[in-house]
Amino acid sequence: MAAGDWNPTIEQGATWTRTLTYADDGAPIDLTGYTARMDIVDGVGRTILQVDTTVGGLSIDGAAGTVTIDLTPVQTSKLHASPHHYNIELVADPDPRSETAAVQRLIEGTITVTRDWTKP
Repeated sequence: MAAGDWNPTIEQGATWTRTLTYADDGAPIDLTGYTARMDIVDGVGRTILQVDTTVGGLSIDGAAGTVTIDLTPVQTSKLHASPHHYNIELVADPDPRSETAAVQRLIEGTITVTRDWTKP
């Protein structure tokens, strides 16, 4: 399956949470045993933010087929008020006979970041 295309807006300095459902013909795809990772890069390809299911920022409900993005105000404050690019990849647990895990890109797109004018 090709990656989906989604172009969200994030408010700089605010909590940002979204849940995505991975489905086929409306039926959730079981993601049990998968991890997920997401990189957000600026317009010239510099990585600004990395989150995953190991260190936080992403979580998976395997049976429901969902991936939840949960960015903190500290994380979103690292994003400049400009377009950024991202993708979210699903990583299968590695086959014990293989040197590499299977990776599938779930979704990708451009993130618009709106400026936070109010500072603590």
